Amino acid sequence: MDFYLNVTVAGLETTRQICSDYGYWFRRGDETSLTLFFTDRALVSEVRRVVDDLKGPGSAPVHLIADPVPFHELHRFYRKKGLLNEWIPYRPGDLFRIHRLLEPNAGNQSYETQPVSIQFDVRYDQTVPEKRRVYRREQIAAILDAIDHLHPTSLIDWGCGCGANYSFLKDKLAQEGIRYQGLDTSRFLISKAKDLYETPESDPRVRFDLGDARRLPYPDHAFDLGFSESLLPLVPNPLAALTEMARTTLFGFFSSLYTIASHQPGLVYLQKERAYALDVGATWKYRKGVSEQVFYLPKTADVRAFARKVPHIVTVENKRHQFFDALGIRTVSVFFYPKRWFDQRRARFTLWNYQPLM
Repeated sequence: MDFYLNVTVAGLETTRQICSDYGYWFRRGDETSLTLFFTDRALVSEVRRVVDDLKGPGSAPVHLIADPVPFHELHRFYRKKGLLNEWIPYRPGDLFRIHRLLEPNAGNQSYETQPVSIQFDVRYDQTVPEKRRVYRREQIAAILDAIDHLHPTSLIDWGCGCGANYSFLKDKLAQEGIRYQGLDTSRFLISKAKDLYETPESDPRVRFDLGDARRLPYPDHAFDLGFSESLLPLVPNPLAALTEMARTTLFGFFSSLYTIASHQPGLVYLQKERAYALDVGATWKYRKGVSEQVFYLPKTADVRAFARKVPHIVTVENKRHQFFDALGIRTVSVFFYPKRWFDQRRARFTLWNYQPLM
């Protein structure tokens, strides 16, 4: 989608906000562009600097028409579907909301099609019968337990989606004064999370941002505790994500992934990702007929070697997984837990290993 903005009418501050929004939400290859035009020569140099700051190897294209557009030629822009109304105050994220409204079928990743995203929306999920729900409060029982045990001041949720787990955690986090950071690669889901939980009236300690679990933009031990749910099988190079999770958390993190001991027919080993690729597009229940989906299965030996390097993490292995067994793929499920929290619950873990909470 092509956006157009009359900078002369919008003014410098609105232009900066829209450019910042555009740089945050859009990437090269999205089939989007932003064209800035003027009706006089004021602000051209200032806006040129703003545009230069947006340029990068992966940035979506921005076009600057520095020569003022004569009045009789403005119709070339004011007939465009993507013309931005200069008179309406913009909130962060509005540019992406407009994009989703006018281009509802455009997705930056295969699983971001509209029917799938609805399934991931906790508001929709709570309207279906209990046995069909994707999200349940019991899924965060271990997190709530760890909060009581470790007393963290900050928490990061990798693969937060539109805030499903946060919706169950928010009362506890507010009660304990815990800072929450949600992170996801899906622009559609993050925009929904921001609409739901990051509003002027919401807790300022709550943030949802775009990000990649393999390259976290945070310093070491930036968060006391972290967790992810159903994330790592979808992450290319899950070991890189685990390394970043360990680096950025002080007390440890909750997560799980599936590993494979040796090569199996139908699997392709990706040297760069240090994992086997399994195409589950035909069997993954939300993707059938929509798109392909790949699960990434690292080698069990590599995961064990990683775990030995991270002293505050404990891994618990589970030898079976029904989904992979049905495909003829023998895997080992590995669950990561904060060590201090785990040590006092070791006796109970035999049961939890076969009924994992995360």
